[in-house]
Amino acid sequence: MSITWANFRGYMNEVLQDIPFTFTATSAGDTDKTTAISTSIVERWDDFGENGLDFNAWLYIPAGTVEGTAMEERRISNVMPDTGKVVVYRPFGAAVPNASACEIHKFKPSDKLKAANRCLLEVYHRRDFFNHVYNTTLYGQNAYGEPDEEFNKYLYTVPSTFIEFPVIMLVDAYIGEHDGGDGESALADSSRDWKANELVGFTVYNKTDGSSGTITANDSSTVTATLSGGTDDDWDDDDEYIIQKPDSRPMPFTDYTRVDNSGMKFYAYIPEDKLLLLQGRGPLTAFSTEAGTTELENDEARIVAYYAGYCFWDSIGQREKAEICLGKYIAFVKPKDSLSCLLKVDNSWL
Repeated sequence: MSITWANFRGYMNEVLQDIPFTFTATSAGDTDKTTAISTSIVERWDDFGENGLDFNAWLYIPAGTVEGTAMEERRISNVMPDTGKVVVYRPFGAAVPNASACEIHKFKPSDKLKAANRCLLEVYHRRDFFNHVYNTTLYGQNAYGEPDEEFNKYLYTVPSTFIEFPVIMLVDAYIGEHDGGDGESALADSSRDWKANELVGFTVYNKTDGSSGTITANDSSTVTATLSGGTDDDWDDDDEYIIQKPDSRPMPFTDYTRVDNSGMKFYAYIPEDKLLLLQGRGPLTAFSTEAGTTELENDEARIVAYYAGYCFWDSIGQREKAEICLGKYIAFVKPKDSLSCLLKVDNSWL
């Protein structure tokens, strides 16, 4: 589930009551780099009037067609519907090309972006909305080698993708050794009797060289996957592997001890034939480009847009408007009774 900045901004524009006027340039802008030209402006005479805009608006070019960047904006000095020109105070780096997609906003688009990214961080800290983080790169190591010599293999470090300590679950896994020769691209274990393609989509881990890859095919005794992240990214005789069993049901695991000041390392005896399934929450991904996404569904984004509106008004000192947006947001995420049908993120799995 995800939504782009372009789509999220649409919801935010509704909250701010700043629905942009959009148009496409029908000819190249003037050589002084201060105009965008479109015949559609001529058709909107009633919107702009004889004297042009009556507010300080912004010309926004989402696709970055002028200077090659992701987003470009300039404050508008005038709109001339008789000639179809939008004039800006400060020149672009190049003349606005023909066919450029353009938008006229009441409020500065980059200020909306800053408010939206502040919002995404704050709703995470409020524990209202978050990015679901999932990881299966750790595996059990009890009985791996001689315990007296392998003590440190019982100390696990939570992957850096997690900001908070995750929920830990264990899943059953196939383990064994490659016996198909050295330097091979496919795993081979002659002792196996897998069903054809039952492992497709799962990850195979080469425990010996530290590489892994998504399985694209398997037969009764071989597994095909492109390995990466290891010392040689292939299979040699006696390389150990581990693969989650497709029909394994995750079971909660709490028999561990957190052992460091950061709280992101833990000590545990976990059987070698278990993969650790880590589930947790993290901050929502910040927007950076028009096509950039964050981990919200459309219905969630409509709600979060109210908090983005709060952040926007707060940033420019409009406290009354900010409080109105915050109140609407809270009304959605904190229903007054259990019969409410308003959307709330389900945290029960954590």
